Amino acid sequence: MEIKKVKDGGANRIIKIQGEVYFVKTDRLPLSTKYLPPMYGRYSLGKREGAGYSHVCEDVKNATLHEAYGHLYICVYSPVSIIHQEHKPIILEPGIWRIGIQRVYDYFDPFDNYEDDNYED
Repeated sequence: MEIKKVKDGGANRIIKIQGEVYFVKTDRLPLSTKYLPPMYGRYSLGKREGAGYSHVCEDVKNATLHEAYGHLYICVYSPVSIIHQEHKPIILEPGIWRIGIQRVYDYFDPFDNYEDDNYED
């Protein structure tokens, strides 16, 4: 896990990374959010294509998952653990976290479909 403090427009942001999934602490949810209920007693936060592994939060009593404008957000009320089969667990502290997926793009492969994960609040 990596924890980074990034200066963004005058504000310090905390970023936590677990594999290709990253979490950016933010001040608020966007106005139009859709609540996503847990499936099978947990929230799936990011699934690696082809591997069948998923980043999950099993503590559904202390967090809620939301979607807005193509981004996932997790609202954490008490510290929760995010787990994945190939990575060490990370702890998210209380607050609102935007979830993103780092994408790897091969600039020399014309068939690699690049999807930009723009940073927006």
